[in-house]
Amino acid sequence: VSTQSTWDYLRQEDTMEEIKVLEKDEEIMAAYKKFGVAVPSNFVAFYHGGLNAIVTDTKLMMIHFFDRQVHRGYSVFDTCNMFNRKLYLFEQHMARFFTSIKLANMKRPKSASDIIGIMSKVAELTGEKTLNFRYWCSRGSNDLDITTKESEPTVFYLVAMKGRPVAISKGMMNAFTVSTEVKGPLLSKIKSTNYLLNCLAADEAAQKGGLGIMITEDGYVTEGSVQAVAFVLRDNSFYSPPYFRALRSITEDRVLELVEKHLVSAGKIKKISHDRMTLEELKKEVVEMMLLGGERLVPIKHWDGQLISPTTGPITEKLIELLEADYSNPESYVPIISTKLQTRT
Repeated sequence: VSTQSTWDYLRQEDTMEEIKVLEKDEEIMAAYKKFGVAVPSNFVAFYHGGLNAIVTDTKLMMIHFFDRQVHRGYSVFDTCNMFNRKLYLFEQHMARFFTSIKLANMKRPKSASDIIGIMSKVAELTGEKTLNFRYWCSRGSNDLDITTKESEPTVFYLVAMKGRPVAISKGMMNAFTVSTEVKGPLLSKIKSTNYLLNCLAADEAAQKGGLGIMITEDGYVTEGSVQAVAFVLRDNSFYSPPYFRALRSITEDRVLELVEKHLVSAGKIKKISHDRMTLEELKKEVVEMMLLGGERLVPIKHWDGQLISPTTGPITEKLIELLEADYSNPESYVPIISTKLQTRT
């Protein structure tokens, strides 16, 4: 930036409002409540591990600025859906969550049973039978240093949202290959809060009117911008890219189990394949395409303008049916434990 353009910028009219200095607790709380954030009304509860407390006011669903989740992105997270007070694929989500924690060189802030207890209290407090949980393990707070101390504890956060995910999402969508680079081998194995590349990929595709597909520098398809991707090919095989530069998807893993159990055994799918395939190879062979994540399945109509399927294909339709049925499969659930809530203060 030239010196002249810098001075031109500084000469612009000052439109900043008077800066306040907040000192009293009541002033700070009043300011936060007035400021607020445009949070959808489906956010019903937030658990703060540092306080060991639950709040239901969205304006109070906050973490400290000095938390390394904020200023360093040193945090991992995962999700889980509750249907009728039962946690869907909870053990699989916990396994990925704890793997992320270990790879990020952190200590577990809570055990799996502790997390079930927190979810149980949230469910009892809100009275909801169906919730989506999202939870984080942060490296904790201290200062702005990039290094951490062994004595600094990790912190667990959890937010609960109303709403039941459905097996089909938004009808058919279009997909676009994005130029955003994929994550490296380590970050591809960790479900971290550092989602900058995912955000850039999702925004790039959204500006074109669809969902993003990411490829490696040598042209191999890896995953969607925030979801896994899978295909039905001309040879009647079901293809999903290997997890070599992509995060393991709990939804895709479950779908692959359903394909093996119900479609391969019935002769509707010849085989399941995970060989690496390039963008060009897949576009020549694909007959059905879908994105998978968050217990949702999104059928793809066009990919980079190429028509994949004018309507939801027969295999995709069957998988939607199987995924919906799996929501009622008792083998896929861990029950929520009823708890007695402490009096709120």
